[in-house]
Amino acid sequence: MQRILILGGGVGGTLTANLLVKKLRARIDRGEVEIVVVDATGQHVYQPGFMYIAMGGEQASNLSRPERSLLDKRVTLVVGEVDRVDATRQLVTLTDGMALGYDHLVLATGSRIVPEAIEHFETEAHHFYTAEA
Repeated sequence: MQRILILGGGVGGTLTANLLVKKLRARIDRGEVEIVVVDATGQHVYQPGFMYIAMGGEQASNLSRPERSLLDKRVTLVVGEVDRVDATRQLVTLTDGMALGYDHLVLATGSRIVPEAIEHFETEAHHFYTAEA
C-alpha cells in the first residue's frame, strides 16, 4: 500500500487531503493508497477569518472546529507534533516517538509569524495574525 503523508492540518493540508481522496477514491477503497494527515493539535483554525474578528464581524469560537470533522472519512488523522523528517529513509518521527513511513510527502505546515524579529511590532502594530490580537 502506498502512503501519502501530509504534514499540517490547516487549509492547505486539509484541502490537499480531501482533493486527493476525490482523485484517488477507487484506489483508496481497494486498499492501494492511504492518506494520512498529521496535525499538532487536531483543531482546525480558519486563520483568514481573524480579519473579520478585527472588523467586528466574527467571533473566534466560530473559526475553530475539530480537524476530523473537515476531513473525508477515508483520511487518517494523526494528532502529534513532528520531531524530524528523514527524507533518505522516507520516515517522519513524531515527538512521542511514533514513526510514520511514506511514499509521498506533502509539507503543508503553513507559515509562522515572528513579531519579535520586527522592532516595536508587539507594542505598536495592529494586526490580525491571532484571534486575541
